[in-house]
Amino acid sequence: MMMCGLFGSLASYVERDKLVDELAKANTVRGNRGFGIVRWSPMHCEVIRHIGPWQHDHLEPAPVILGHVRAPTGGEDGLQSTHPFETPEFLLAHNGILLNADNIAPSMAYSGNPVDSMALVHGIDRALRSGSSVPDAIAGTAASLDGQQACWLWHKREAALYLWRVMSTLFWAESDRSRFVFSSVSYGPANKPVDQGKVFRITPDVPRPVVVADFEFYSPYME
Repeated sequence: MMMCGLFGSLASYVERDKLVDELAKANTVRGNRGFGIVRWSPMHCEVIRHIGPWQHDHLEPAPVILGHVRAPTGGEDGLQSTHPFETPEFLLAHNGILLNADNIAPSMAYSGNPVDSMALVHGIDRALRSGSSVPDAIAGTAASLDGQQACWLWHKREAALYLWRVMSTLFWAESDRSRFVFSSVSYGPANKPVDQGKVFRITPDVPRPVVVADFEFYSPYME
């Protein structure tokens, strides 16, 4: 089953090379029905969503660029179903399919046909508002949802990136300690698989992954 692709770069400086565009193009084998980009700098955060295949002219340099290309497994084929999904605290993109998203989805505010990925960001947001820390909110929500998931989540208030996965592929680069790069497909320096069942936190000032939570997970695809 074709799913989606995640990719991104995070550093303390503005990166002007072509690697992120190359990662985006490499990930289009996983999805070309739509794409979303988060571009962040200390003074500005921009979110772009577009229907159709990846277009590199949307990619202006920034210290943090997070992307998603979409091959829908559910939901409507429109901008409201295009990642990333947003709450006041978070932006989230997901690759995979969730089998019990309805456990969370009925409490969400949306118009139109919901996408299973919305259960992740709204579940995490609800847990945070209930008093959990961000790592615990992610771990608890991820553990409660069966199926496949690889996610990036941008926490706006702390300007931090969180990554985790269950079954769905996700790779990162180890070689450059001044810049963090990740991708759903193994490409260039992004060739080390991300450990499953762990939540990693990365910040632009120290762009190295740190484990901040663990969670148990279940996927029938593993049987």
